[in-house]
Amino acid sequence: MKSWNQKKRIHLKRRLAAAFSIIVLAAAVPAGAIFAETLSAETSESTAAYTAAETEYPAEAPENTADYVAETSEDSACYASGEEEFSAPADASETAANVETEETADAFETAATAETEETADAFETAANAETEEAADAFETAANAETEEAADAFEITETAASSETAASPETAGAEGISWTADPEEGPESAETAGQEGVYKMSEPADPAEASEAAEAADPQEHTEPAVDTGAEEPEDKRESFKEFEETETGLGTESEETTDFAESPKAGGATETTEIEITGENETGPVICLTDVPAMGENRPLQGCVFRGDGGSFNPADYRISIYLQLYEGGEYYKKPTDLTPYVDLFDDGSFSGKFNTGGNDINARILHVMLIPSNHTPGAFGLTKDAALDYVKITRAEGGEVTVAPSRPEPEIPGRQPAISALLPVSKNRIALDVGFYTDGSQPGSALSESLIRRQLEAISGFTDTVRFYGAAGELAKAYKIAHSMGFSIVGTAWLSGNQSADRAEMNALIDHCNRGYVQVACVGNETLLSNSLTAPQLISDIRYVRERLADSSIPVTTSDSVDLLIENASVRNACNLIMPNCYPFWGGTDISQAAASFIESINNLKAASGGKQVLVSETGWPTAGPTKGNAVPGETQAKQYFEAIRAWSLATGTQVLWFDAADEPWKASNEGIWGAHWGILTTDFKFKQGYAELDFFKPFAIIDIAKAQVTGIVNKTYAGRRLTQDLTVRIGTDTLVEGTDYTVSYTNNTHVGTATITIKGKGSYKGSITKTFKILKAEQSITVKTTASRIAVGQKAAVSISGAKGDKSFISSDSTIATVNGTTGLVSAKKVGTVTITAKSARTADFNAASKKITIKVVPPKTISFTAANQAKGIKLTWEKVTGATAYILSRNGEEFKMVKGGSTVTYTDTAATVNGKKYTYKIIAKADTGRSTQSASAAIYQVARPAISSAVRTASTKMTVKWGANTKATGYRIQYSTDKSFSENVTNVTIKNAADKSKVIGSLTAGRTYYVRLRTYKKVNEVNYWSAWSPVKTVK
Repeated sequence: MKSWNQKKRIHLKRRLAAAFSIIVLAAAVPAGAIFAETLSAETSESTAAYTAAETEYPAEAPENTADYVAETSEDSACYASGEEEFSAPADASETAANVETEETADAFETAATAETEETADAFETAANAETEEAADAFETAANAETEEAADAFEITETAASSETAASPETAGAEGISWTADPEEGPESAETAGQEGVYKMSEPADPAEASEAAEAADPQEHTEPAVDTGAEEPEDKRESFKEFEETETGLGTESEETTDFAESPKAGGATETTEIEITGENETGPVICLTDVPAMGENRPLQGCVFRGDGGSFNPADYRISIYLQLYEGGEYYKKPTDLTPYVDLFDDGSFSGKFNTGGNDINARILHVMLIPSNHTPGAFGLTKDAALDYVKITRAEGGEVTVAPSRPEPEIPGRQPAISALLPVSKNRIALDVGFYTDGSQPGSALSESLIRRQLEAISGFTDTVRFYGAAGELAKAYKIAHSMGFSIVGTAWLSGNQSADRAEMNALIDHCNRGYVQVACVGNETLLSNSLTAPQLISDIRYVRERLADSSIPVTTSDSVDLLIENASVRNACNLIMPNCYPFWGGTDISQAAASFIESINNLKAASGGKQVLVSETGWPTAGPTKGNAVPGETQAKQYFEAIRAWSLATGTQVLWFDAADEPWKASNEGIWGAHWGILTTDFKFKQGYAELDFFKPFAIIDIAKAQVTGIVNKTYAGRRLTQDLTVRIGTDTLVEGTDYTVSYTNNTHVGTATITIKGKGSYKGSITKTFKILKAEQSITVKTTASRIAVGQKAAVSISGAKGDKSFISSDSTIATVNGTTGLVSAKKVGTVTITAKSARTADFNAASKKITIKVVPPKTISFTAANQAKGIKLTWEKVTGATAYILSRNGEEFKMVKGGSTVTYTDTAATVNGKKYTYKIIAKADTGRSTQSASAAIYQVARPAISSAVRTASTKMTVKWGANTKATGYRIQYSTDKSFSENVTNVTIKNAADKSKVIGSLTAGRTYYVRLRTYKKVNEVNYWSAWSPVKTVK
């Protein structure tokens, strides 16, 4: 199959050949004669309809144009150059020099800058037309809205149309054809079409013409291409440039134009819509349209962007700019209101642009779609197509339904195309199978045991060495490693559902299986198009994602889908290294007598559409049970007949077929009805169905079944942290079978608690397998419990820990009013005096029983919150605050316990032995309870200062008195306190004497006639702290 840029080159050659043929015929033959002979009634009808429609659009032009001029006056400068897409040429006088009429000159001038290939052809043809009517007729033909009208004016048509081109009635002059003159150099745009570029040659021999027609590429649907006489270079891009410069006469400034609308199969639209693609971006990102709404239809314009060379790119680097043209032939362009000047690409390279339903947007006749860099913001009226990286113009017919295939086919996949015959050879001794492992009644997503996987693979290993799996991640990932270890070739499938994260996980798992060497063919998705899980562009993006990450580029990457959808989707086929169709005549209700022929016809049609790519049939089969569907009757006899026919075809053609499927899967009945559960060759217990067992192909595999054996020596075991086995004896009748010769033994789930499975597989003369089970019982835990403290005071914490635990740890307090414990960490918090028991537990696990142990903690009183010492007349008095829960208090003096004060309510004690003047005494108090003495204590320190005595206090004047005392050499100073209140509760005055040697003090400012009461005390200052003695006896001064 030709790549899209090869097709582009062929279409351009064809278009130029047709255009120049029309120009010369118009000059040489009267217009009336040409049209009288060439226009059919159907074409005339289309031409008339188009002319009427064309007249309708310009009728609105004056008003629209005025609006446009007013709106764009500020931007007019950007349209001044003749290079711009939407502007008129600066000067067309030279081009129109030989034109006979003003109307013809105008037409030719317009052709110089025509926006689309169709318009350019129309005006270029009209340039030499003798009459205005002829020019109009040619213009109508070039822009004909229907494929039939366009075919009427194709001068150089292939196959059947070649006879019309050769006849005098159609061509206007017998035998006229046009070829490039290799001796003439490239011409400029102004001289394009003049003699010297294309010459009129002698009529070709009919036989030669026939041979040339047969030699035409059957894939291309094109007229004979102009022969340049030069070899085409390997580099397609260079080849295209060479064609531009030597064939078209347009030079490097010519505009590439490719019309894919002529054939919907080539990736264009229906006959009601024309698509023009331009640009040289053949190795970079290009635009591919997937859905174009009809005029007046409120539906997004959709498409995707891919690289022309099949490579990868970052969608974030590009934007799509979409602008609308309300009528053809005018310059009125309208920027959508709901549609921003650009739309960003999605992660998969696709895009979607919604139209404004409140204005004329959905009624725009022409759509201009441009690919621009993401860092470029279009101006108020967009870009020219010359400034775009890629450009697509869409011309829509009013009222016409639009169905658009991708506007470009996907590029062919570069690099190696692995041969399926070498990877998965067709063999008369083996078949290939689709394998689903949920035969036990479970469904996809549920746990899948390795034993079940092995059991099914062992059951089919005798007659197949090629298997396909549905899914790559999760539980199914096990199957790849197991099947690889057993020597199977694997077609791996990433199951895609449209959930981006789940799909990415599936693709990454498939990539991993490929890179580990497990997979021979990588299938990205199954029936994603049929189920509408993904769009074609999304699927193509996922196929590329997988391919780009494979370590081995020789692994084919593909997808599987309905054969009909693969025929329709060229872009998907082109993205694949090989083609994998699912084909089921049964679902079409085909009678079994016609089923094989229907299958073969579908596959052959797909092969023809795939241009030589290898086909691997990914699914076909026939259900063995269920109701009749149309003319298709399910049953084992019908399945046997269908199998034989398709297998014979597979061997004859060398086309590998994956038979669906290995064994019945009951869960499928919920999705597909009763039929869904009965597609297998084997039953759910992996026995051959009768119809298949009767086939010669399967008969050799139906020998002695070891399932008939008796197995003894199986006992239950206790978990030991290692794999556990049994001493088995296997007998069939009186024969004792020999391990290694007659059977092999394997175990699954034989390490942990639960049910272990023994699989005894037949060997040699014995086939099949038998399974037995035994119990593995839980073991006991051996735990140790410790605490950081067995006695803590109220408010304190302790940590309880457990070692040797196999399960989750937990802790419980026997009395949370005494102490609480964190159930997870084991942190104990004491609340009140008492004794508490903490239970530490280790929960049961899959392999161990639960275990627990207890530990006791005593809670003792806290320390008192207040403890003070004060000098007394004799000794030192200690005072503290009561401690809740205490029954006694233990007192220490200078580090030695000297008194236990009984009774929790007692809060004072006087140490009469502390009498040494000037000595420091340090005391500590500890609360005690029945649970023990507190772990905390309170302390108080004091210096003993002797109580002084006033020797005299007399009034020496009406306002003065003199106070005398004996000196204390251990003190720092004294304080005299006097008051008119005997209780010293008011009118108190303090006088401090800072010299310990002083023995008297005169105090003035007394009130005459008032009685004063006077007392004295001594203090000792240490480290800025004053330690006071007791007050002396009070003296009265009158």
